[in-house]
Amino acid sequence: MVFYHLSKEVYPHVYDHWEAWYYKIRVMEIMCLTEAAQLNKMRHALIDIYLSGYATVSEYAYTSREDIWYYLEWLFRRSQGGFFLLLHSHLPRGFISTDPEWKDLDDKRIGEIHELVVTREFQGKGAGSLLLNRGIDFLYSREHRRIGLWVGVHNYPAIHFYLRHGFKYGPIKGIWQRMYLDLREVTAEPWVPGYPARVRPAKHI
Repeated sequence: MVFYHLSKEVYPHVYDHWEAWYYKIRVMEIMCLTEAAQLNKMRHALIDIYLSGYATVSEYAYTSREDIWYYLEWLFRRSQGGFFLLLHSHLPRGFISTDPEWKDLDDKRIGEIHELVVTREFQGKGAGSLLLNRGIDFLYSREHRRIGLWVGVHNYPAIHFYLRHGFKYGPIKGIWQRMYLDLREVTAEPWVPGYPARVRPAKHI
């Protein structure tokens, strides 16, 4: 895992915040799944993560292990290198799946986050933020400056999580709330890899 350096001299006003966040998640690491064999090896762990993460909002999730597996396979096919697994003490605790070739509601290309889920015991401990920023890093590397996702309209913890990270409300379709993140609005350009999106760093020197 690579942690990105944050200079205290360049970012004095956010350095202490970043340092606390760094030590909070220092025992977590990110693994990129790039081969189907890796996905198959992690099959049961990924399904368990999904079920745990959606335990309190099951109305927005698949509930059978078979359906979840088909969904995971679809996510992996769409990700093109943007499927990341979070490990804590070498055990999988969450994952994010992105899509660099998704079409938005206006049929324009957009960087999409199809899924971000963390086990219940690791929610609120920095795991989701670490995964989200890794997914954004990937989509940024694929020339995206606008990120989209769908979240359940009554999944308030998830909605608040995305709002804290700079996402804004989009349209609602049925039980789903569309949300967008414009990287040019929430942070200096260019995007700082690994940096929490909800904090606007000082302009690069």
